[in-house]
Amino acid sequence: MIVDLSCREVPGYSGAFFSGLPGAFAVLVVAAGMAALGRLYARNRAARADDLFVGWGLVAGFMTVASVLFEHPLFYAALAIFAAMLFAFYSFVKSRAFVSPYWALAVPLGVFGMACINALGIGGYSYDDYSHWLPNALYVFQNADVPFKELPAIHSIYPGYPYALPFATYLASLLTGGFLIQGGSMFNFLLLLAFSGTLVEKAGLKKPSRALSLIAVAFMAALFISSTVSTFGMTNQGDSGTMTLAAILSLLMFRLQESLRVSDSAAAREQCRRMMPMAVAFVLVKQSNLIFLAILIVSFLAIALKNGLLKKAVPRLALAFLPAAAFALLWKMYASAEISGGEVGIRPLGEWRFDLLGGFFKGVLVEIGWKPAFIVLFAATQLAAAIAYLRPKAPWRDFAIYAALVQLAYGAFLIFAFIGSDFSEYTIRMAASFHRYMLHAGFLALPVFWLIAQTQFPSLKRRLPAVLLRPALRLFGVVALQSAIPLVLLIHPDWINKGPAEICRMRSAGRRAAAILPEGSKVGVVIPQSDGYASFIVGFEFALEEARTGREMAMVWHADRFHSFEPATAQDVARNLQEHLETNAIVYAPSAYEMFRNLGVYQGPNTGLLIRHDGEWKAIGPNR
Repeated sequence: MIVDLSCREVPGYSGAFFSGLPGAFAVLVVAAGMAALGRLYARNRAARADDLFVGWGLVAGFMTVASVLFEHPLFYAALAIFAAMLFAFYSFVKSRAFVSPYWALAVPLGVFGMACINALGIGGYSYDDYSHWLPNALYVFQNADVPFKELPAIHSIYPGYPYALPFATYLASLLTGGFLIQGGSMFNFLLLLAFSGTLVEKAGLKKPSRALSLIAVAFMAALFISSTVSTFGMTNQGDSGTMTLAAILSLLMFRLQESLRVSDSAAAREQCRRMMPMAVAFVLVKQSNLIFLAILIVSFLAIALKNGLLKKAVPRLALAFLPAAAFALLWKMYASAEISGGEVGIRPLGEWRFDLLGGFFKGVLVEIGWKPAFIVLFAATQLAAAIAYLRPKAPWRDFAIYAALVQLAYGAFLIFAFIGSDFSEYTIRMAASFHRYMLHAGFLALPVFWLIAQTQFPSLKRRLPAVLLRPALRLFGVVALQSAIPLVLLIHPDWINKGPAEICRMRSAGRRAAAILPEGSKVGVVIPQSDGYASFIVGFEFALEEARTGREMAMVWHADRFHSFEPATAQDVARNLQEHLETNAIVYAPSAYEMFRNLGVYQGPNTGLLIRHDGEWKAIGPNR
């Protein structure tokens, strides 16, 4: 069964909302189970918001090892994980552990937000959702395994990505009873909320009501500057996990530094113990995160060197992060052996496309004009670091300088990654998703300015009228802040990734083609003006058809702007037909009809679907 609530007519908003509740509760249960496991592993008395990230690392590491060592092991691995979660819940209740204020917010606000995300379904321009994140998660659900040679993931362009996020979707889907197509989006929503709770807990606040208020503020800020650009939309991609884990690991490293400064060995061990599974989750979200982790470590060691703590920090960081490197290497070896060509590759230095640098920087300027959040955060962090450099006694000085170093290094890495990888020319010239990648490091601006605000709040508090500090008004503030996002979403439900009519038309066309084409079709998709987005939507509909009915078909090539900067031409179509002789069906946009006529491939009516029969191309349609 596929739980896909996208692009459908539902009478009334409440009907859509309630249809999304079962999936939302399933994701919440999985997240709570991970948090319980994280607390049990970390051996902390009280529940903490970052327990979710600790537990996620434990689960992702266990499922990755099981997938590498055995065939189709994930259902049994999931049963073991659910059993461990039940034991962790029992331990939590038995110890009467204090419940973090985060969960008081996560349950009402989290369930509401996730139900909306689930009900409205995938939409917007979630390019990578269709090309690999959702196909990868669907593969795991279908096969209880990650791809391998004998059973390749034919519907994904990057099946070699690590599977930490698809594993979370898989666990929630098992509880739902069907593939939860928005499982990753809902889990990402909770990650942002958990990160906000972590920010508040680092401030050491004792009063739950004040903590709830601040969590709500931090959450809205985190949501706004997340990978989804400028709306309250969520995707099934690994950006939220990358950003939040990078920020939390950074905060923990600085807590480690404080422990080393006062020679508190017990506290230092605790920070290392928590960082270990978090780092594993970090490198198992995206393959490039190993480089990002190295940037975080080197930037922190530069600060530790300045503070005379380098010798103490190095062995402890090695203890915390070597397991993550081992997991990353394990997955890299497996992907290279079993999933050939399944991830973004790096060209030899002599083949790096320095000639496209000019076009790349023009694309960056377009990204800045379109989605300026990343450059604003980058500039704000650099400014904060410059001010911190001139204020040696500022308690946030080291972290601000560290964040600025990370952003500079990560920006340089991204530039080299674009020109040195096997990205298509279109992707490089458009600097496609550069804003999203930069937000991985740009997200560090949030803890920087949170720490600055934390130091300024006492002086601000003294200047506020006493009436504003009364308990009744603080309680009202909590209610108002918790209600802010639900009210916004009730007024503007389209702000949570409501599929535009264009996207729904693409999905409808892909679903229609999948239902009509015969089993075993090897399909070419020709949409000349598209940047590849429409083709991947069609390909994903083929994957859903296979999951629903068992009928196999696959997109084997597509002609559009994905491979080059210009729209596809008739010559591109002819070349693909020659290179892919197995092609026996074509899905095409109306604008491509003349190409087939000019090539002499097909002269019949313009139906949008062709099938090769007895060596000739013939039109097919709903009434064939």
